Amino acid sequence: GRFYRMQEWLDSQLNDEKLQDLIDVGILNASIPERVNGAQIMKATELLVEEKGAKANTKAIYRKKDVMVCPEAAFTLHREFLELHGVKFSAAKKAKINTKPLHERIEAVCDGIGERVKRTATGAVSAKDDVVAGLAPHDPIIASFAARASLQKLVSTEMPRLQWPPFSGKPAEVVHFKFSILKNTGRTGSYGNDMKKAKRDPDSIGYPAAPGQQFHKAIRPCYKAREGYALVSIDFNSMELATTAQTTLSLFGYSVLADKMRADFDPHAYLGSQLAVNMDAPFAEAAENSGVDLDDADDVYSFFMTLREADKKFFKWWRNFAKPVGLGYPGGLGPATFISIAGSTYRVDLYQIAEDRFESNPEEFDTEEWAPKLLRHGKKIHKWKDVVDFEWTRQMKTFALATRLKEIWLTTYPEMVEYFAYVSKECKDSYTPVLGTMWDEDTQKEREIKGLCYTSPLGMHRAAAKFTEVANGLCMQTPGAEGAKWATIDVVRATRTPGHILYGCYVVDFIHDELLVEVPLATTNLTVPEIQRLMSAAFLKVLPDIPVGTEAVLMRAWRKEAEPVFDAEGNLTIWEPKDDDLA
Repeated sequence: GRFYRMQEWLDSQLNDEKLQDLIDVGILNASIPERVNGAQIMKATELLVEEKGAKANTKAIYRKKDVMVCPEAAFTLHREFLELHGVKFSAAKKAKINTKPLHERIEAVCDGIGERVKRTATGAVSAKDDVVAGLAPHDPIIASFAARASLQKLVSTEMPRLQWPPFSGKPAEVVHFKFSILKNTGRTGSYGNDMKKAKRDPDSIGYPAAPGQQFHKAIRPCYKAREGYALVSIDFNSMELATTAQTTLSLFGYSVLADKMRADFDPHAYLGSQLAVNMDAPFAEAAENSGVDLDDADDVYSFFMTLREADKKFFKWWRNFAKPVGLGYPGGLGPATFISIAGSTYRVDLYQIAEDRFESNPEEFDTEEWAPKLLRHGKKIHKWKDVVDFEWTRQMKTFALATRLKEIWLTTYPEMVEYFAYVSKECKDSYTPVLGTMWDEDTQKEREIKGLCYTSPLGMHRAAAKFTEVANGLCMQTPGAEGAKWATIDVVRATRTPGHILYGCYVVDFIHDELLVEVPLATTNLTVPEIQRLMSAAFLKVLPDIPVGTEAVLMRAWRKEAEPVFDAEGNLTIWEPKDDDLA
């Protein structure tokens, strides 16, 4: 099955041939196969000559200047015989990381893009997963290392979590998901068995368990429904945009985002249309030639939506481009974090986009305009003293692009200007007014980090928080978590109530804005709509003014890429993968 093929695929991806680029630059040592201990090579050779006959093994054993030589292939071929005669084989050694060349590479890449090197508490160069992931777009070697680290985690941690007994190589019949029910944001967390501890003491874990909310895409299809059941994945549509709309509407009595969502606009396409009309001259010209009022955002949106079929590639690109902007900036992100999240979460390479626009649209990068705006970042990254030091480094080009995207977003949703002012001025924590201090590049002095707080729609109070934690939590993560939890409770309650249509279904996982439910194949046309109804109804208790819809996908095995499929009668039916690619 999938489990065994995954193991074979991982072995094929982590061999020396696939990792040769890392070995060539010294970041990895080549692996060492299982072999005869050095001191016993002569003994093993003599045994093979005496017992197996030199002539019978002329390709494997030969004499060189009166010294018997035996290639390792012969030892492997006759391993059982040699071990019976006391020859010991040393364990194979996997490719090992050399930290010095890795750290030197990270420093060189950071220097090349003008980014400060992140360090550990001891002052060493940090090579954590998030660090190498952030640098991967800038260097093929770091990208290769990041990919290797991701796969290595599957081998050392995620695949063993699917096995029972631990490290037996046999798939468990059932894997459970563990949860911590309350984080600072109101969200849940998930975790699996500690496999380092399990390796030392297999009896320390009582059952196979994995983190239900954090999966490599290649692992998910290892989970499949039982015989006679299907898995239905149901997630909320634009959940955190809906919570942002409700929060700003409740605070200020108006919200452009709320208006658009209640009018059933596609929020990503709406923002995408504004990004396109401001940043793509041919689109703006075509819209204007079609009679569109470029100052009327709704008019621009309507024209943009015509391209959903007329120019699918253009429409999809700008709609996807809007996702990190619309979902990232409400949390109060600075440009550096926004750029990183755009790349790691949404696969939007702002560095490359900025480089391309610098060449194709130089008028967008006017030094006189941007030098004062970006100076504070230049002071932090490049140690500049004044605007006279300004130059268009890769980092500054991308910061300019990120800043322009934020400006367009704030113009599209003016309530967010008020929202950030509200967070700064109205969310002060009187019990923890100061959290600490930080260096201010503008004043070149230490400044206080103000303590902020907020209360959730259901009454959870979060104190001693930073600006970005409040900006993100108040309008996005916390109300989203509370609505999704309420939905989960209602659905689980229904599955345990005799006589209810959902009785006999099983909620198997909860992933922030998604429920994964095992449903009987015979009744999917009844159970799936009922789960969706319960989920949307629960969210109205948190978002009374913004209806939140859901999307359901039926599948046999859990796959991220699955999409809704309907039969001739309009009933949801099982999605089947076109191929079973393990990558």
